[in-house]
Amino acid sequence: MDKLIIFGTTCFSREIAAYIEAENVAEVIAFCVNEEYKTENKIDGKNIVVFEELDSIFDMKSCKILNTIGYSKMNAIRQRVSELCISK
Repeated sequence: MDKLIIFGTTCFSREIAAYIEAENVAEVIAFCVNEEYKTENKIDGKNIVVFEELDSIFDMKSCKILNTIGYSKMNAIRQRVSELCISK
């Protein structure tokens, strides 16, 4: 089963993670956000890690990242985050 990191910590991010796990699509191993947006350490028992530190915590060749970033300026923000995720 694929290991998945959810980029984002919103209610939408949590819902997506729940659906993915309920359908056995992947194993959600963590949530992540950019360092300046980290306000808590766990969601639903899963660690929230700083995006900039993912390489030092996980083997990025064996993980996937799902971008669940939000609604305001949605396309521009999603594009920027997607480009960052691809670079990992």
